[in-house]
Amino acid sequence: MDAALRALFEQWGMIGPTALGHCSAGLCVRPNNRALCLGCPHLVPHYRNLPKAKTWRQLYVLQAQLHDEHGHTVDARQARQMIQHLDDIVTIMQIQIRTRQDGGYLSFVDTLLPAQEEEGSE
Repeated sequence: MDAALRALFEQWGMIGPTALGHCSAGLCVRPNNRALCLGCPHLVPHYRNLPKAKTWRQLYVLQAQLHDEHGHTVDARQARQMIQHLDDIVTIMQIQIRTRQDGGYLSFVDTLLPAQEEEGSE
């Protein structure tokens, strides 16, 4: 990819960093619940955000438990849906890590980010 094409792609495709990865929409298309992009088809998870995903999952588990204890069944169900989205994202991130460890395919995002040494990997 030449420099001009790369600049255009960086400007209009996968340019939006998010809490758990990158946004492939460029500009957010969601009117609400935008913070974590859970359930958004434009979210491209990135393995470097795995600790964040696990922390958010723990918080949603706590939220679901609290809603259940107080009889808020609809809110508890919604929190469990967010937990399922986070479980899916964690699975994708773990696959990305294993692929990287195996020396497999690098995503386009990884070719743009500066290489950093992974903790504990050899």
